[in-house]
Amino acid sequence: GGMQVKKIWFTSDCHFNQERALIMSKRPFDTVSDMNDTMIRNWNRNVGKDDVVFILGDFGDYSYAQYLNGDKILIPGNYEKVDKIEDIKKYDFFLVTDDRYTIEYRGYTLNMVHEPRLLNKQYMEPDEINLFGHVHKLCMIKRFGINVGADCHNFTPIDFDTVLFYAGGIREYYDFDVFM
Repeated sequence: GGMQVKKIWFTSDCHFNQERALIMSKRPFDTVSDMNDTMIRNWNRNVGKDDVVFILGDFGDYSYAQYLNGDKILIPGNYEKVDKIEDIKKYDFFLVTDDRYTIEYRGYTLNMVHEPRLLNKQYMEPDEINLFGHVHKLCMIKRFGINVGADCHNFTPIDFDTVLFYAGGIREYYDFDVFM
């Protein structure tokens, strides 16, 4: 019983139903349908129906949104920029039209973009957390932010506590060698 508190989640570069992502990113699935099924199962095992998921671009086949729990806020990636905005609006998303989406949450400013260079930062201010996608699993942690891409996080969205964990690591624990 009781009221279920909404959680917020982050992901990027799901590339649902796109064989190119399976091959180019050396994803650990035998087939595209295996990839799709695993990502749907992982998503719904974690994300509640009333939660909010920020998708930092390159969702893939938009029709897959209907199978996924939560309110989905899509920030445009490379694929969304070339696809027609009107077409995406037919699906189960709240679509952001800007390259950057910023929210205030639990005392932090969360700056969300698709491409890391759009952050245009060398490091994170104490009260901000910068999140990006685009680079798949080529890098997960930078001094300036955290890659929330599906390839880095077992093909499932990550929650705010996980984001805070990495942000804390960037600020306090990682030594210089991490950022070589």
